Amino acid sequence: MYRRATRRKVVTIIPGIVCLIAASSVLLYYHGSETRLNTTGENMVKNTVAAEFQRYHLSRPDLSTAEKAKLLIAIQKMKILSLTARGANENPVVRVEVEPTKVQPPGFSNVQYYQLKRSSLTGWSNEGRTSAQNYYLSNFSHFYN
Repeated sequence: MYRRATRRKVVTIIPGIVCLIAASSVLLYYHGSETRLNTTGENMVKNTVAAEFQRYHLSRPDLSTAEKAKLLIAIQKMKILSLTARGANENPVVRVEVEPTKVQPPGFSNVQYYQLKRSSLTGWSNEGRTSAQNYYLSNFSHFYN
């Protein structure tokens, strides 16, 4: 008889635990899934990607000044296919997908991840590149920051 009473308690507790886990997962997803960057943050990320392209082409000794100028103009026409941010509003991780072009440096992936930081005094700053893993785990950054 003791075993039956214990078994009934366990059977009634398990659905409650499953519902609690499901509800908390949904809340975590919607709470931190995507962060909205303002226009200044978006422009800063676009300029960062363009600066990486420019840095590569300007350092090439095999190009003349006129060829470098043409490449720099083509870099300004580069298109960003998607720009999404995750994590805390003041410290998001941004995923940038660039349209493949001929001005893209060799070895440069079409998708890049950047860690940003926002300050009320200085605005947005780029903390550097980061990984896809940090992008997808940034939803949990408010737990350990």
